Amino acid sequence: MKAFPRDIEIETLKERHIGVESELGVKGCERYSENLPDDLESKLSEKGLLQNIGHDGGGREFRTNPISVKSLLKQVRGRKYFEGYYMELKHHTTVLGSGGTHVHISILDSDHENMEANAVALATAFYQQFQKIAGRKSSWAFKMEVKTFEQVKEQLGRSRRSNRVYEMKGSILGPTYHKTLEFRGPKGSNNSEEILAWIDFLNGVVKVANRKSVNGVKFADLIKGSCISEYVKTLTGTRKFTKHELNKTLNTAKLA
Repeated sequence: MKAFPRDIEIETLKERHIGVESELGVKGCERYSENLPDDLESKLSEKGLLQNIGHDGGGREFRTNPISVKSLLKQVRGRKYFEGYYMELKHHTTVLGSGGTHVHISILDSDHENMEANAVALATAFYQQFQKIAGRKSSWAFKMEVKTFEQVKEQLGRSRRSNRVYEMKGSILGPTYHKTLEFRGPKGSNNSEEILAWIDFLNGVVKVANRKSVNGVKFADLIKGSCISEYVKTLTGTRKFTKHELNKTLNTAKLA
């Protein structure tokens, strides 16, 4: 499979992919302006990464095509293309306080049947830790109002529309109608290293969630990837993790 396929269908993926939505301001433009710098769209499209450009977060939203996680986190070429894409964005955009970064990761048919519910349970039990990783507190990325794992399963069951497709949106981490899990927490960013850390984090969450139960999982188990572990070391002030936060353990009978 190509690193950056243009013609794949999320529903039939056999390999884990991600997609990123970056809400950013365009330098020299008014909010929601239709104007983009000359050749920006064509330059972002050179390696097949750009899917489209819309409006959101007080500015423009740059959306990628699905990109294999393996190509980003394990392969030199994939990371190089991704870094080049964000370097181009960084030249022409500004980070807005009203903007965010949404990271989608594909749900595979081969995943454990509890994967989505386990991921939501992790985001609920470790909500404050997820916010520190994300770098912001936002009403657009709220904590799901569930107290037990069984309540998570019930809520997802009510929202499920077809094969691992859900009609849900708004929580800091949740399944979508795209057959993805969406991490809505992160602040706006045009920094490739930071976004790769968020991708690594989300991939780690899915790896841990892809089992029957996440009872007893520590938050520290979610930040073992090379990109996210290095990113966590750079966090300061109120975003710096305490030992208690790192060692907090999930209890499926009492998520919050």
